[in-house]
Amino acid sequence: MKKFFLTTTLCTIIIASPAFTTTIASAFETTAVIPRFELMTPGVTRYFTITQFNDYPQDFSFFLIMVIGYGPLSITLTSPDATEGDLLVISGVGISPAGIQPFLKFGRANVTLQVVPEIGTERNPYGIVWFSTRIASPLEEETSYSLEIAF
Repeated sequence: MKKFFLTTTLCTIIIASPAFTTTIASAFETTAVIPRFELMTPGVTRYFTITQFNDYPQDFSFFLIMVIGYGPLSITLTSPDATEGDLLVISGVGISPAGIQPFLKFGRANVTLQVVPEIGTERNPYGIVWFSTRIASPLEEETSYSLEIAF
């Protein structure tokens, strides 16, 4: 099982690397959605500002996070004050020896959404979290929102 997980992890890292995805996306479609890949260890926090230009499903952001360690991984999505009525959605799954934990949260207007999947165990401190964020309501203009990932 460990060999399978390590092989899958290695393939995912190679395929999700920025050089590989940027080359493929820019060759076929200049406005393609490019996945974001992050490696998280305990004590690390990442901040993102995501701008959505088109309506869902034409435009959304998705992340693949490899986690080395165990404990709660906090994902916080915050809409700015200017986006009244927008429906923000965060959905995904955490996969680790602690179990498979799907999550879905949504909220309208000025909202903060937070999900905290438990990752790994003391004996097996690793896991993967795959999730997407989007504004599901029709957009009149480009809209930005903030994302914080902390482990």
